[in-house]
Amino acid sequence: MKKTICVILTCTLLLLTGCTRAEKSFESPSDFYYRVTDPVYGAKTGIILAEEHETADCGQDLLCLLKCYMEGPYSPDLKLPTPAPASSVYPVSATQEAAHISVYFSPGFARLTGIDLAVACSCISKTLFDYTDAEEVEFFVEDFTLDGNPSVLIRRDSIITLDESTLTTEPTKGDS
Repeated sequence: MKKTICVILTCTLLLLTGCTRAEKSFESPSDFYYRVTDPVYGAKTGIILAEEHETADCGQDLLCLLKCYMEGPYSPDLKLPTPAPASSVYPVSATQEAAHISVYFSPGFARLTGIDLAVACSCISKTLFDYTDAEEVEFFVEDFTLDGNPSVLIRRDSIITLDESTLTTEPTKGDS
């Protein structure tokens, strides 16, 4: 009886440890920002979170980086900020000139409007800002408008997020 219980416990422990996800170690890691699957509004986590991904194969190729990004997050708690299926939304080109990145997406991206467009552009821009020295990212869809505009421009200093990159420890006026 004791042997049977020991065998059952051992098998259970082996199964449990086998199901845990191994820590990923990357040669050239970058943060990819995705939309939270089930956000808790009013919480301090926000609706955009970072997840580390490998980018060694991309070098300075922004289109490669965006194609990797569009493969989606590893975590089930995160999702692409673009409409499903992801096969209908893909980057067509991405170029950087000085501090400006121009990104052209397939027509599926033009279906995004309002907050969905804002979140998608913020996620992708934040990913690109962390990967480059760019100060602004401009989104286009050839022959389509984005929520009635020819393009959407996101500046590095215009994104409001609730992650550690926005925290400051400097005292504000009036603090002693």
